[in-house]
Amino acid sequence: MESRIRGDVYVRFGGGFLETCRSNMVRRWVSILHSGERAKLLNRIVSEMTIQRGVAYGMYRAMFWAKQRGILQSLNPYAGFINIDTRIADDIIRNAKYLKQ
Repeated sequence: MESRIRGDVYVRFGGGFLETCRSNMVRRWVSILHSGERAKLLNRIVSEMTIQRGVAYGMYRAMFWAKQRGILQSLNPYAGFINIDTRIADDIIRNAKYLKQ
């Protein structure tokens, strides 16, 4: 039997005992978790899974928009010329500063 404490919930894995039902003399497995503890554990699991779902959706949307930006940038045939022009303008400004000194 394994037990762990996570947050404010104490859980025993594999814990329980066999109980004989008096009406039909059948033995059945009874969990150690009480209904309040079980509800607390399930609520914690649901909240953790909701957080994980939000994180996964955020990553999905970030990748989607990165792909969209890449497609839009590849459609612009003049992007290379614009980059060259800005580089030339930056060189002219930098050289002008050195010539003034």
